[in-house]
Amino acid sequence: MTKAKNTRIYFLESGLTYAVSDSMFAPGAVSQRGETIEITPELRRLNTNADCVCVFDLTEEQQLERWGSVKFATGEAPDGVNAWDGDEFLRDKLRAEAGVVAAAIADPVERARALADVRDKFGIRSSQSSVTYSY
Repeated sequence: MTKAKNTRIYFLESGLTYAVSDSMFAPGAVSQRGETIEITPELRRLNTNADCVCVFDLTEEQQLERWGSVKFATGEAPDGVNAWDGDEFLRDKLRAEAGVVAAAIADPVERARALADVRDKFGIRSSQSSVTYSY
């Protein structure tokens, strides 16, 4: 019995580069944690090596052996898997961008609701200052 090929995967980590085109001007994409992609026949072809192994068909064990971590899993990203998990810089950037959009809302009630949604989604910004006590 032949193992079924993955048709949808989601990324557990950001930063895996994969081919999306034959063009030398747009040769790849970079994964974003929580992103789900459809593995089309073309995407499979572009990411198959000389040994006829498609990178998207690697098992968890093979990913660990190759990269030292599991980069993707089969299926749709579960709720609560966010691109910014473990990446405070990205979370702060996305929070700031969403905050600018929310703050631009003219209606004060809608603006307050949108700002609360930003806080609920991204959390509060961590302090940039710290205090160190020594005795």
